[in-house]
Amino acid sequence: MSKKWIVLIAIILIILIAAIILVSCLNTGKDLEPPGDLLGRWDATGAFIQPEAEEELVLQINEVVATEEGAHTYLGTGCMQTESSGGWAPLSLQAVYDPDTANYTVNMLSTLISPNLEEGAAVVRMVGTAEMGAAGIRNDQLNGSAYLRGGEVAWYSVHTSLEMVECPALDAALSFLGEFGLHRDLAYIPAFDVTNFHGETNIVSLQMRAEAPDGTAYLADYHTDIFSPEVNFIDQFRFDTHRVGTSLMDQAYHFTLLDGLGEPIPGAEDDDAFRRCDQGAATNIRGVFRLENHLELTWDAPEIIPGYFDPENGYGSYQLVLEHNPWMESGMLYGAETITTLHHAPWNSFEPGAAGSPDGNDYGISLSELEDGQYILFVGTFSYYEPPAGESGSDCRVQDSRHALFITKQGNQITVQPAGAISGFVTDSAGNPLANIAVKVDGLNTGFHEGVCSGENGYYVFTRLPLDSFTLSAGGFGGEDCPENSFAPTTQPDIVVDLNNPVREGMDIALNP
Repeated sequence: MSKKWIVLIAIILIILIAAIILVSCLNTGKDLEPPGDLLGRWDATGAFIQPEAEEELVLQINEVVATEEGAHTYLGTGCMQTESSGGWAPLSLQAVYDPDTANYTVNMLSTLISPNLEEGAAVVRMVGTAEMGAAGIRNDQLNGSAYLRGGEVAWYSVHTSLEMVECPALDAALSFLGEFGLHRDLAYIPAFDVTNFHGETNIVSLQMRAEAPDGTAYLADYHTDIFSPEVNFIDQFRFDTHRVGTSLMDQAYHFTLLDGLGEPIPGAEDDDAFRRCDQGAATNIRGVFRLENHLELTWDAPEIIPGYFDPENGYGSYQLVLEHNPWMESGMLYGAETITTLHHAPWNSFEPGAAGSPDGNDYGISLSELEDGQYILFVGTFSYYEPPAGESGSDCRVQDSRHALFITKQGNQITVQPAGAISGFVTDSAGNPLANIAVKVDGLNTGFHEGVCSGENGYYVFTRLPLDSFTLSAGGFGGEDCPENSFAPTTQPDIVVDLNNPVREGMDIALNP
């Protein structure tokens, strides 16, 4: 055989091999097992940003793994490009495979990036069905509905490549603020501190990790699964978690966003430090109901601290929180932010975030939308200072849970009365503080009963008490969190908690052997 024929045969073989490889790559329906057939690039089209104006997106899926939820449920990660701006954002997906049809139900979240969007970026949720063609990847169709700030739009896409690519760096329009601060309750001696870790971002993420300077890490979840169909993610994602105790002073905590597989999102990081918590609490909270109009709330302000706590001049604010009494998992029902010591809780329905009266904003639901029952309202004080670069300046929220209002709704009527409180110290006959001593109160008219345990310094406190005359008891018995003791029983009868004296301090108890 001549050299010419050998070269020709070699060229033909190379062409055949290349064709086989190409067909193998395109024929995903036959050669790739689920969920591998979802990987690669999908080109999507829809009016994502402006009505009647189609926008092209590149959906790059780089990893898909099985979950514990079921044999055919998968989670994946990748990135998305808004082609008109060129900006890239992380992408998370959930896919459920139907072996009978070889199709997927797909739920994806990412962030659109465009100067035509408010703040330059907006979260988009894309739900659809992936119909996997057997004749090549270009027969794979992924279509459905997208949910974003402008409403619901239809979208469609085609599978254009199986290639995995490294996702580019985060676009400048993507933002992440990781911060933490102290929630302090002055009803306790010493004050009871809870450190709260909080994050806000338009970067699609499953969790936030907060790492303390000593290396201790805390994971903050969103309030629900990011793939829950009932949740609206059009605005920013919010993460929260907390721990009992005071934050480390003047040291940076490091915050990182995690993707749908629990891995750090490159570049989605932030730092914050705790500086101070010096302001006092709002006290003597009062309320008057204006029939089917509003609940007028007032309170006494703590001392103004210029440049740190001075709400009317831009340093801090007051926060109102209305909850079920007793407390329920639903948490806050109505809340407001204001800079003055007067606020009107609205009777009529409003859009959450609406302007409040006489200032600030209202959140949650109106008084008319509350179910009949009893609720409790607290007022917190937020401080603010001009922060160093990269910090938030909002480090501290203070309240005194001895100062609160009971609000009872019955039909179109609202009644208001202060919540009561009793506090003091437990000591021995020589005046030494006694820890872990059970203390109980008994209401003479309401039948209210409650027990607490004294702290290391002997301090005890009861809050959320109904107005009544109480008997205070200690010695000779234990409680749920404190052991029995051998001290002689003692009682203090007729401790009156009424409209004129809802907060009774200094109710000290001396126990004899």
